[in-house]
Amino acid sequence: MASLAAARLFTRRFHLSPRRSALSRFNMPAMSPTMSEGGIAAWKKKEGEAFATGDVLLEIETDKATIDVEAQDDGILAKIIAQDGAKGVQVGVPIAILAEEGDDLSGAAEFASQAVSESTSAGKSEKAPEPSKPATPEPPRPEPSGPQVDSKPELPTGDRIFASPIAKKIALERGIPLAQIKGSGPSGRIIRVDVENYKSAPAPPTTVLSAEADYVDTPISNMRRTIGSRLTQSKQELPHYYLTVNVHMDKVLKLREVFNKTLTEKDKSAKLSVNDFIVKAVACALSDVPEANSAWLGEVIRTYKKADISVAVATPTGLITPIVKDAGSKGLATISAETKALAKKARDGKLQPAEYQGGTFTISNLGMYGVEHFTAIINPPQSCILAVGATQPTLVPAPEEERGFKTVQIMKVTLSSDHRTVDGAIASIGDVYRHHHIWKEVFSTKPLQEVYHMDAHAGVLPIKEEAFWASIIAKWSDACNNIVLLKAELEKAQSESRQHQECINALRAREETLVGERDKLFEKYRKLTAVQLKAKEDACHSQIQCVTAQSMSSQAHDEIMRTKLREAEEG
Repeated sequence: MASLAAARLFTRRFHLSPRRSALSRFNMPAMSPTMSEGGIAAWKKKEGEAFATGDVLLEIETDKATIDVEAQDDGILAKIIAQDGAKGVQVGVPIAILAEEGDDLSGAAEFASQAVSESTSAGKSEKAPEPSKPATPEPPRPEPSGPQVDSKPELPTGDRIFASPIAKKIALERGIPLAQIKGSGPSGRIIRVDVENYKSAPAPPTTVLSAEADYVDTPISNMRRTIGSRLTQSKQELPHYYLTVNVHMDKVLKLREVFNKTLTEKDKSAKLSVNDFIVKAVACALSDVPEANSAWLGEVIRTYKKADISVAVATPTGLITPIVKDAGSKGLATISAETKALAKKARDGKLQPAEYQGGTFTISNLGMYGVEHFTAIINPPQSCILAVGATQPTLVPAPEEERGFKTVQIMKVTLSSDHRTVDGAIASIGDVYRHHHIWKEVFSTKPLQEVYHMDAHAGVLPIKEEAFWASIIAKWSDACNNIVLLKAELEKAQSESRQHQECINALRAREETLVGERDKLFEKYRKLTAVQLKAKEDACHSQIQCVTAQSMSSQAHDEIMRTKLREAEEG
């Protein structure tokens, strides 16, 4: 023990000087490649508390979920800079001061102040590359009278506004017009500090008396702010166009009913939804129409080989799209189980970045809320999003029916496409339009000749191939009908078997009852017979005793008579 203590002291002496400066900054980590800022949900360790490798230090609120941050090494949480509930903390900004065991923590507060001041000065001195074109002297701008507001004359149409990417992002989120901001960067470039220091012109005074507010202001969460920013950017920058078709769902609903009956026999909690069929059908269609399974990356259009389907899930904090990876290679039961698990994690805020980043196609289904038709906004950099409405019973012409019409289950779906990656010409005469019909054919009862309302020269399937697929679908339809019929016959046979078994059980119960009654009667007869035999035996004994008594009485009488005779003879 002494040698060990000496060794520790010896080591400590050698590390004494470095220990004084062993305090280190713990910066805001980037929980995803696109994360620029986040919030501190809660610290799991207190100031001065030690932690070990793998311990959860804090929870960070990103734009999509709340994620645990684990310690990579042992240490001590010397000072917390960003407290619980802090919002808009930039990535790379110091949020705490860490130390090692045995370090002097008295300088943690000063070290934290120094780290914050260095981070602030670095942010103010942000530099951006100058524009490639030569700078031209700007005309003098008139200084406005009254309150000092950074502004610039309204730019003529076509003039370009030079601003850093972070400045554009903040201006978009806060609704600040860049044209009214005076840039302080090189060549008048607008930087982050200019946007943050911008003050709008004061509103003219009003004479309306203030009354008690009849509204409630809800603070915007990071997730809601990001959703608003990205959807606004998508709607403004992406050239959307829309295609809507009606899908016959009768076959799917019957098939779903059959599958669910089979699944619930093994696991009562397992149940397929209509959305599971849609995910599988879209994944199969994307393999035939790769243009819809692509992304706009600026310089290239990336076409994916696998269909990673993003499924929109509504949560209390906003919309999030967890991903079913490679949905084309998975069965319906697997897709259903994964979708339910991801939806639960999304509502609990426990999704990991890998579970909601990187999808190739999005499905937004509002059919469960009774919405018949809507259009969805594309989730960049994806090229398409499918808006799914409710399945409604609809009357359609049916000349083969006696009434001339029939009721079918119709689901209306709308595909929002990015015109940069999916051309309108392709959509109108070729593949994307075919995309709708390929998975429409999987669901529909119509033959392909009725599905394609286009010329043979418009890029659709050849006649022979069309007839081939029509026969395949007809066989599939017949097979589905046969499955339903066989299932009904099986249920009927099982019902009859149960009835026969019930009869057999009833007869067996009756048999057991009769055997019991027989045994009871036999026992009763046995008891009665024993009593009767006992009574007869007693009667015989009584008779024997009577005879014996009479015999003894006769002998006594004879003896008396003999005595009298002897006396008479002697006298």
